[in-house]
Amino acid sequence: MFFFIPLIPLCVLLIVYKRRHWPLRRAVLMSATIWGVMLAGVTEILSLLHALTFGPLCAAWLGLTVVILIAAAKWPGAARDAEAVDASGRVGAAAWLLLPGVFIIAGALVTALACPPNNYDSMTYHMARVAHWVQDASVEYYPTHILRQLHMPPLAEYAILHLQIASGGDRFANCVQWLAMAGCLMGISLIAAQLGAGRVGQLLAAGICAAIPMGALQSSTTQNDYVLSLWLVCLVSFILSAANAQQRDRWMYVLAAGGAMGLAVLTKGTAYLLAAPFVIWLVASQLRRRRLRAIPALAAAGAIVLAVNAGFYCRNLDLYHAPLGWGLAGPHADMSAGNRLDNQAWGPRVLASNLLRNVAMELAPPINNPRGLREGGPADQAITAAARGALHAIGADPDDPQTTYADFGRRQRFEVYGFLWNDENFAAAPAHIVLFAAAAAGLALLRLPQRRLLLLYAAAIIAGFLFFCLFLKWQPWHARLHLPLLVLGSALTGVVLERLAGRWVAAAIVSVLLIAATAPLLWAANRPMLGQRNIFNTPRDELYFAAAGPQQEAIYRDLLRELPLRRFNKIGLVLGGDNIEYPIWVLLRGSSPTTEIRHVEVVNISGVLAKRPPAAAFAPDIIFENVPAAGGTYTIRLRQAF
Repeated sequence: MFFFIPLIPLCVLLIVYKRRHWPLRRAVLMSATIWGVMLAGVTEILSLLHALTFGPLCAAWLGLTVVILIAAAKWPGAARDAEAVDASGRVGAAAWLLLPGVFIIAGALVTALACPPNNYDSMTYHMARVAHWVQDASVEYYPTHILRQLHMPPLAEYAILHLQIASGGDRFANCVQWLAMAGCLMGISLIAAQLGAGRVGQLLAAGICAAIPMGALQSSTTQNDYVLSLWLVCLVSFILSAANAQQRDRWMYVLAAGGAMGLAVLTKGTAYLLAAPFVIWLVASQLRRRRLRAIPALAAAGAIVLAVNAGFYCRNLDLYHAPLGWGLAGPHADMSAGNRLDNQAWGPRVLASNLLRNVAMELAPPINNPRGLREGGPADQAITAAARGALHAIGADPDDPQTTYADFGRRQRFEVYGFLWNDENFAAAPAHIVLFAAAAAGLALLRLPQRRLLLLYAAAIIAGFLFFCLFLKWQPWHARLHLPLLVLGSALTGVVLERLAGRWVAAAIVSVLLIAATAPLLWAANRPMLGQRNIFNTPRDELYFAAAGPQQEAIYRDLLRELPLRRFNKIGLVLGGDNIEYPIWVLLRGSSPTTEIRHVEVVNISGVLAKRPPAAAFAPDIIFENVPAAGGTYTIRLRQAF
């Protein structure tokens, strides 16, 4: 159990910055960014050598630790404090109202450690791609029926990969998102301080962030929205620091912003949209203050972005002949308009339609619906009807296939899903949306200290949301993609609450949010801490199938149980574009660690990779097939290879 080895350089970086008298929060963000860049570099270099195995990986991280210590010893100049932030104001007894936030953080960690990865996307591609990388000792592309395993940005999975190789299993896979949440809580309080908040406002911002229902759910999964949130928090903090830093520090913060931006786009494609306004802010603020002298630093930051993503871009160029690959494609090999994630129409009406639908889904109240998961309750129906009526009033089709994603090839109908309040794909945040809107309105109507900076920050968040709505089709699971915006919005809400409400009133509001956020954590759909069947009384290997359902679990177990006993050591997979795969690795590798598993009979664009090693030499003993059949069912069987 050497899971801690990849984290040693991160801890050493943090100690180095603290010994040079950096504030803790700023040291955390800078250390995390440097570590993320090292993570991308180590992964790509070892991958080229097909050496992503325990020995080389540990040697690389320990070697980097030595390099950091040598560099720290030779760091010129006296120790100096980074840009100071406001820490004024008494928190007092009102801080005790925020204690539910501690429970959320601790509860999420317990869940992350006790429950295996079992989010549906994790079973189809997040964890499945990690399993392939471990087997191949490389992140090179391979033939697969599930194309998302290839073209989706991979940084969060790189971190999981390193922890998995170092620890010998997936016990710590969920902790990547939890660590990102912890970093976001520290970073968002720092941003609040940079926006002028005192201690109360900083604590409120962190509490509001911890209370995001989607965040509480995602922090114990192997999704990547909280990881993206962390890099965007780092980016924004560095931009704010660079705007006021002296020449010596300005280069450092601009380069750090480039590193954070590179890590963000290597984590998730939506980073291009959400970060765009802040990147414009960085460029404009540097050019306004330094004019042409700012260009070298900005160019260097851009070079860092390209360098961090170079390996990913090159693999996409090789297979897709485009640096972003099919990053806009869903789980299907078919690239028809209905299966694309980008809007097929443009204009003000499209923007208004997607804006209204995305806001409506976040306003859905967390009310459990006794009539079933796929039938909305009265509140859901009322919000849906109001939104559809407004869309018809502006001449927009609520279900327009040009702006609505086709769910597995079927036309999707717009409606809100508040009854899925405890699902990490759908959980809404109505209170956070209302509070952010009220904070933005308060800024517009009242003259508060640093009003111009706060308005600019609010405008950048809103602009990122507008880019999101303008570019991407509406999907019923968009709420999880909104998480980075909700995290960044927490800082603004905390600042305004501190200034417009009394300390006790503001703390009471945030405490209510935190108490409410404990419900989805305790009764999470796939990882409940309470209930008749929870993460503590359910066998670990059964929890892998929580999102797939008991029927599919039974079929998988029946078909796969006898394979190792019959000495089938090479298993071919024929799957649909969105079928679960990772439990197959868990079941087979658990009983026969040397079993080789690869996709076969691949007809999509990745099929050409079957002619390259190591797939070229693979001849399966038996094929596990799980493909879509008529009537929305699946054909699941074992068959001999042709």
